[in-house]
Amino acid sequence: MRFVLVVYGDPGAWVHPMFLRGGRSAADSGEDRPPPVESLLHELAESGELIDATALADPINTTTLQTKDAADGPQLVEGSVESGGRYVAGFFVVDCESHARAVEIGRRLPVAGSQAVEIRPVLGLSGWEM
Repeated sequence: MRFVLVVYGDPGAWVHPMFLRGGRSAADSGEDRPPPVESLLHELAESGELIDATALADPINTTTLQTKDAADGPQLVEGSVESGGRYVAGFFVVDCESHARAVEIGRRLPVAGSQAVEIRPVLGLSGWEM
């Protein structure tokens, strides 16, 4: 079963949540990427569970297509759909045996201790594959 683990960020934080290391930024530790993430990614790649892992750019660079008036079609608006301040910072797509395993993987992300990680099943083009 495929799951997406969506990592959320907080605009009050000065570091991208995908690069946290035990609550500190990877830059503070002098490393490009935190070892916990690297070792987890390596483990998931070795087991065949990792499909993709991607960090997203700062939300200040976001544009959104929204349908405000059906007659005019979608309008381009600056900013994110999410208005509560938090933003999607990145995601991991995993192919694992169960929801419980996806939760286990999510808990091992360094960001899980300080930011939200949403775990959702991925639908195939034909619908549920669960």
